[in-house]
Formats: sequence, C-alpha cells, structure tokens
Amino acid sequence: MAYTQAPLDCELFTNIPPGYAVINNSIKFSTSTTRSQSYGHVLNINKNVYGLCQAGNNWFTKLCGSLLAMKFRQSVNDPCLFIRSDCIIVVDDCLIFAKEDSTLDSLIDNLHSNFNLTSQGRVGAFLGINIKRTPDNNLELVQPGLISIISYVGLENESNEHKTPATTILHPDESCLEREHSWNYCKVIGMLTYLSTSTRPDIAFAVHQCARFSCNPKRSHEIAVHHIIHYLKGTRNKGFILHPSSSRNLDCYVDANFAGLWSSDLAHDPISVKSRTGYVITFGNCPIMWSYKLQTEIILSTTEAEYIALSQSAWDLIPMHDLLLEFSSTTKLIVGNTIMHSTIFEDNK
Repeated sequence: MAYTQAPLDCELFTNIPPGYAVINNSIKFSTSTTRSQSYGHVLNINKNVYGLCQAGNNWFTKLCGSLLAMKFRQSVNDPCLFIRSDCIIVVDDCLIFAKEDSTLDSLIDNLHSNFNLTSQGRVGAFLGINIKRTPDNNLELVQPGLISIISYVGLENESNEHKTPATTILHPDESCLEREHSWNYCKVIGMLTYLSTSTRPDIAFAVHQCARFSCNPKRSHEIAVHHIIHYLKGTRNKGFILHPSSSRNLDCYVDANFAGLWSSDLAHDPISVKSRTGYVITFGNCPIMWSYKLQTEIILSTTEAEYIALSQSAWDLIPMHDLLLEFSSTTKLIVGNTIMHSTIFEDNK
C-alpha cells in the first residue's frame, strides 16, 4: 500500500467500475448494475492509485521529499540512494544501514510519522533473497522461492539433473520445430534473468542465450531452458557466498569472445559474427556486479573486440567508483589514500 500514500500530480477521472451504480446520487455496490445506471457519471480520483502510469513517480517524489527534509542528500550517481552522515537508505522498499541501532530506531520513528509502514527488522530476506551469515563468517545469498520455476514448467517430478547450465551455442532454429509445452516462455526467461542477476551468475550465459529468442522460441530453445532448470534442480539449495577480504579494492575482470556465435551454416546471419563481452566488478574481492552481453558492432579483429569489452566494463566501473567514494564518509570505509585506484584485469598482452 505504498503508492496510495502519495498525492496525485494532476486531476484525474475514471469510469465507474463494473458492479457499482449511481443510486440516489451515491456510488453503491449493486449485483444488478446496468450500464444505463452509471451513464453520464465518472469518479474523481482523490488518491494516487496503482495502475496509473505516473503512480510510481508520485510515490518516489513523496518519499524523496520526506528524506530530504530529514537531512538526507540524494546520490548524484544513483537517484534511489540517500545518504546522511550517520546512515544510508535505499528506496523504495527501504533498506537502511547505520552503525548504531539507535540511529535506525530514530529514523524508523520519523518515517512512521509520515508514512504507514511496517518494519521488518534486520535484513534476513529482501526481494526474495534470503541472507544469512555462515559459521565461518561469510555471507550466503539464496533465492529458494524463485526456484519455483521448476514446478511452473512441470519438471518437479523429474529426477534428471544436469551438472552445467548450458551445453551448446544456440542459433535460430532452422528446423522450425515448434514448442511442445504451453508454459509462458517470456515469463520463465524473466524469472531466470532476475535469478542470474541477483544470486546465480553461474547461469548468466545460458539465460542470455535463451533470452535472445524470446520473440519466437522454438523447440531447441525450449530444450535449452529445460536444461537450465534441470541444472537448478541439482543446486536449488546452493547460494551465492561472499567472503570479504580486508582490502578495499574496487577491481574489474573482463574478457571478450570474438565472433563466438559464428557458424558456416549461419554465415548469412549478421548476428552470428557478433562478439560477446563479459565482466565482473568486485569490491573487497566480492563480486558486486556482473554483465554478459553481445557487442552491438560487427568486429573484425580480436584486438578490437577486447578494446570494446574494456570500454563497456569501464562504463559501469567508473560510476561504481564514484558511488563508493560518495558514501565512504558515512560507512567509514577506507578506500585508499588521496585517490582510489582500480585494476582492470584483461587476458591479452
């Protein structure tokens, strides 16, 4: 019920919904409502409601104004991050970080005065991600709920499990064999993509391959999705383990795959000669961001493919560097001397 707590930004009207009618100048529920009973009447919307194209923006504007009034400042690198000298808050589900419990309690009390909200206590789960500390003081992130895609595609009763998420390079299906199952291909790709970008980077390549054919999936692409899910079945209880080091280095590991899709059978397809970029950004030797994508240009040499991969990784590394420096004063993290340096690891001379 977050959006309904924000005011509207303009005057809005709506038709009277089915099941209601104008009776004695009042809107009342009626099981015998006919269209003629509501003809000529509309409702004036007084509150920000779900379904409006600007509803999310109205809520963000309301929340942003309240946080700025509490002496937070909005990050110049990420508009959903708000920083104060004693704490950090990420909106809109509102994760709050502070050194002292009293700071958290005071902030939550102030938010209660402006919003109807529920405090969930310490971070044990967030957006479907379970977060726990292991006995050896590592952090483990698991998404058990999202593995429900196994039952969604009807594979919960199959015992077959795969050791890897992918086996082959996917291409447009020249055989044109149609899919055999009725589950929503785009929906499954969406769930797998969220899983791969949150806690399971090990399936990123396989999911990226399947996602390329979301507009017109064929039997071979459906089989590839099944292969990913069979892999997830064998690793459904596995998590993404973070073991922070004492160093506070922000580094990047990047590589390029030159024309990795090319096949003599698909030489007529320009996509088959596209190169691929993959990189992971780490802080304290913990992965905090990773990406895997096709390059937009057709590259004529491995050297050029590597340069483009370097450039693409730096597009994310430099803003991440600025973001880290921006809230380092609040977190009291030592991120270097006067200037913070990052190392980009590439695999060529």
